[in-house]
This record gives sequence, C-alpha cells and structure tokens, in this order.
Amino acid sequence: MIKIMRKSKRIFSFAVAFSLVASLAVYAPTVFSDSSSSNEAFEYEINEDGESITITSYRGLGGSVKIPSDIDGKEVTGVGKAAFASCSQIEVLSIPVSVDKIDELAFSGCSKIKEISIPDEVIEIGKMAFANCTSLEIVNLGDKLQKVGDYAFMGCTSLNKMTLPDNTESIGQYAFYNCKSLEKLGELPNIKNIGGHAFENTAWINNYKDDYIILGDGMLISYCGKAENLTLQENIKTVGASAFLDNKTVKNLKTTKNTKSIQEGAFESSAIETADLSASGVSIADKAFSDCIKLKEVKFSDSTSKIGKNAFKNCNLLKSISLPKALKNVESNTFNLCSSLKNVNLGVGVTVIEENAFDSCISLGMIEIPENVSKIEDDAFDNCISLTRVVVKGGPKIGSAFKNCENLEEVAFYAGTVSINDDAFKDSKNLTIYSSSESSAEKFANEKHFEFKLLSDFEKKSYVYKGMLDVEEEENFSGGYTFIVILIIVVDCIVAFSVSAYVLLKGPGKKSMRHVKKSDSRHSLK
Repeated sequence: MIKIMRKSKRIFSFAVAFSLVASLAVYAPTVFSDSSSSNEAFEYEINEDGESITITSYRGLGGSVKIPSDIDGKEVTGVGKAAFASCSQIEVLSIPVSVDKIDELAFSGCSKIKEISIPDEVIEIGKMAFANCTSLEIVNLGDKLQKVGDYAFMGCTSLNKMTLPDNTESIGQYAFYNCKSLEKLGELPNIKNIGGHAFENTAWINNYKDDYIILGDGMLISYCGKAENLTLQENIKTVGASAFLDNKTVKNLKTTKNTKSIQEGAFESSAIETADLSASGVSIADKAFSDCIKLKEVKFSDSTSKIGKNAFKNCNLLKSISLPKALKNVESNTFNLCSSLKNVNLGVGVTVIEENAFDSCISLGMIEIPENVSKIEDDAFDNCISLTRVVVKGGPKIGSAFKNCENLEEVAFYAGTVSINDDAFKDSKNLTIYSSSESSAEKFANEKHFEFKLLSDFEKKSYVYKGMLDVEEEENFSGGYTFIVILIIVVDCIVAFSVSAYVLLKGPGKKSMRHVKKSDSRHSLK
C-alpha cells in the first residue's frame, strides 16, 4: 500500500478545488423549463466559424437529458465552461457525436449521473470537467482522446470502469485523485506526461504489488520501495511528476544512461541527500528537487541542457554546484534560497542568468561570469550578502542583478563594452570596479561614484584570492586563510634565517683565510 502523505500546501490545493466546485452551486442555472431536453433548455454561444455552437448553460429539470446535435440549424460541437455544473437533478446524460470539446467544470458536481459516453471526436477533457460526480460508475471514452485535464475526475468515488485509449498522451495532476473504486486504466503506450497525484488513492495504486509503478514507455509514476541507496531500473526513461514527493526513504539516487527526463516536482520535499545524474543528459523540469532540505550533492552530465525553474530552490545544505556545459539558461529561482551554496561553476555554454536564479544564496563568496553570458536579469544575485568578488569575462547586459549585496568589494570587467543597469550594484557601499581605461565600466563607476582601478591592479591581487579559493571547501573559511598567512610568514622566516646563516658562516671564513696567508708570507720572508 502506498502511504498517502499530505502537506499543508496540498490540503490547500484540495480546498481550493472543492470550494471552486461548491461555489458553482450558488450560480447554478435556474430550473424553469417543463422539458428536460428541448432546445429551449439550453443556452449557447456561436463559435468563431459562425456555423457551430457551444452549450453554455442548461435550464432543464434534469432526469434523463439528451444534448441535441444541433440548435437553430447550427451544429453543437462543444460543452462550455461549467455549462452543467452542480446540476444534481441529471441522472442520465447523452452527449451527441458532434461534440469535440468538453471544457473545464462542464459537468462538475453532477452527483447523480451514473454513466456517460464521451464522443469519439473529443480530444481533450477539460480541467475538473467531471470532478465530484460521486455516482459516476462507467465512463466510455473515444479512441481519439489525447489529454485528460487537471482534476478532471477527482472525487468520482464510484468510478470503477474506465479504459484510457492508446492515444492518450497527457494526464493532469490529481486527474483521478480519490477515485477509490478505479482498478484498471489501460496500457497507455504513448503517455508522455502524468501530473502529480494523478492516480493517488485509487484501488489500482493502493493494491499495486511492485516497488516501481511504471506506465507506457518507461514512465515511473511512483516508487513504493524502501531502498536508501537507489539506482533506477534500466527500463525507466522518465521519472514522473511527484514520483518521489515527500519520500523519506531514498537517501542516495543514481540515474542510468536510459534516464531521459525528470518531471515537475519529482523529488520535491523528499529526504534525498545525494543525486548522481551524470549517467546521461537528463532533462530536469521545474521544481524537480525543490525543498529537498537534506540534499548536499548533485552531479550533472555535461550534456544536460535543461534545468527548470525552482529546480533546486531551498536546498539549503547544497554547498557546491558545477553546471553542465550544454546548459544555456540558468532559469528563474533555480537555486533561490540555497543558503549554504559557496561555490558555483557556471557552465561555459550559459548565455542567460534569469531573475532570482541565485537569490539569497547567502554563503556565496565569489562568482565568475563566463564569456558567453549575454544577459544577467534583475535580482539574479539579490541578497547574496557574503558575495565579495564578481568577475565578468564577457560583455553582458546586467540588470539590477546584484542588489542587496552589501559586502561586494570588487567587480572586474574584462570586456571594454558592457551594459549596466543603474541599480545593478545597489547597496554595495565599498565597491571598486576594475576594467580597462575609458571603458563603459569606468564611465559607470564615475557616474555612480564607485572607486575605479585598472584591470592590471586587479590581476596583481588574483593569486592571493586564488589561494583563498583553494581552501574554501574547508568548513572554516577564515581558518584556511589564516593558514595561508602563517605559511607565508614561516617561509619568510626560513629564508631570512638561511641568508643570515650564510653570511655568518661564509663571511668570517674568508677573513680568517686572508690572515693565514699574510702570516705565511711573513714567515717566508724571514
């Protein structure tokens, strides 16, 4: 049995979803017609083609309802948003084959419907379309269905018979959540995306026997095992959304050469400590490792080209990151709130550092911006309060990227031309800017009243700072720096002592020899 773990934010999501459905009852269509299925019971709007219509509201008495295939000479091709929502009087519903679209909330809260057939032409079932149809037992789906929207059948507690067609490519988050009686779904050979919790608390999941729940062509949708050190099976190509959400068992993860993608929130809030993703160029989606507060180490393949937004947000034990060579964008909030992150090696292929990418990385001491970077967006390094040195190799456009970096002391620009926002270094009180003479960086420094020095002055200091960086891996940075200073003093003392000893030994020895020679010569004259 899979343990169902709930977080406050998930409970909030459920509350929003259920309250949205419940609120529709207030605005449910007024029942006034004497006929449940006469054309007068339906309101509609004309579609853009001018020839077809979408049902927007139902005003009938319920019971057995048949949606007409045409009204006023125009073909019915869609069931619009919330058109039948909260119509608890409907017991039997017939949808014409002409319908190819069922919009969000279309039949949500129709609590007495027991069976429904979706026409063959329907490609997508909208968000919450049948949510909380608590009496719904049988859903017959057409072969052309490709997408089931978020929360589409959530809370259909009686649903026990449904087979998704082979054409199904996408199933939204919570799509079948709490469908307690649902045991079979189909093979789904072409499935490409399954949202988080899509099948949570279904009979199918709750009764599953294996450690890995895999659908389609190698998509892992949940892991039920107890391994602390986990290397994914070779047949797993995709780690599905929320597959390891809240998992407290797996500590150390390794992907294989066959692992191609990690979907949204796959390891969110898990207890994972190390993630070795170096076996292949795995694509990492938004929030994949967000809030993994025990994560200490991540290894990437150089061929990884996608790391999504918020992917490692709030991984506050992560100390060092070396980004892949193939990565072009460091997306927004990727490493936001990684408070222990000290060392960042930006890949040589990076061209854009998006907003808040390293926001509040309060342990970051220095950063080198590679030559290929063309843009550093607003707040990219906002509130990096330990940042003291920035080296910019190319000529990027810099937004208000380094605000609240109050201890920033040195920024070196190696390109003669660079675009710098007026607030790029706001709140940096003792900043010195280094660049070539008559460069745009010098002009900026003069305008903002920052001290300006030539790059040659900066490079003279670099070897000392390099020594400091070599010991940054130690727990106590200041201790490492002290060691270097002491070492220099000791070496100086040894050199001084050696010189003194040489003078003392060699000098008097020569004088003594001269005296001997003089003495010998005097004796010979006699």
